[in-house]
Amino acid sequence: MIPKECKRLAEVDFPVAEVSKHAAREKLIRHGHPSTLHLWWARRPLASSRAVLMALLLPDPCDEHCPEEFKAKARAVLLALNGRPQGWTKQIEPDEGLRQVLLKFIADFANWRNAANTDYLETGRALVRAAHPEEPPLVVDPFAGGGSIPLEALRLGCEAFASDLNPVAVLILKVMLEDIPRHGPELAKELRKAVSIPSTSTTPKGAVPASYATTRPDNLIYTSGSGELMSWTPAGAAVKTIIAWTSVNTSPAAKQWTNSWGVGSFALLPPS
Repeated sequence: MIPKECKRLAEVDFPVAEVSKHAAREKLIRHGHPSTLHLWWARRPLASSRAVLMALLLPDPCDEHCPEEFKAKARAVLLALNGRPQGWTKQIEPDEGLRQVLLKFIADFANWRNAANTDYLETGRALVRAAHPEEPPLVVDPFAGGGSIPLEALRLGCEAFASDLNPVAVLILKVMLEDIPRHGPELAKELRKAVSIPSTSTTPKGAVPASYATTRPDNLIYTSGSGELMSWTPAGAAVKTIIAWTSVNTSPAAKQWTNSWGVGSFALLPPS
């Protein structure tokens, strides 16, 4: 167990430049990224979330209170990393060298190319276990939003508790942290079975509360009286299937919110 007097790695040093570069580049990634599950206006980059978690979970090897057992295990784990630089063998011997190698690993692990790399994942988890041998550390995020922090905590072998005041965020968290890990690709197959995806020439239909207006300037057109959504033609986009509805306030920013989810689209329709 890490003594309370021992400083964490993030308190003494952090590879800010490298992690920032990877976090900025991550914005351009779409395939396989959780951001494609649902739009979220304050989503934290996975790169910085992963790096900060690692730096907070690991002790500083140069601290006088850092456990010797952690140092020994950390050196063994890092030297066992597949494809590591050959210079690590000598560099890692002093405590200052171990600190620099840990920071180098954290910076490289922030790279999207290494995010799902089995060698880096296992090394990251092994370092966390070396720092917390008794039980997996608990990471609590009461305002998790898009779920970047609890997701990376789970990937590092931690236990995670996540929540949010916004019900949409709670839905995102439940799908990303519970349903997808539990069911995997089968979840997507079941969703595609449950939702029919029409071609661009087909008119999607679905129940809409009768209190909604007949027409609105946001390209959402409804029938008057029948309560069915006749067409949805966002500017510059093809007609898509709507799979869910919910009421939001009438502020301009909340009038239309859509996102591609693989099986169609999710729309928040404003009340009249």
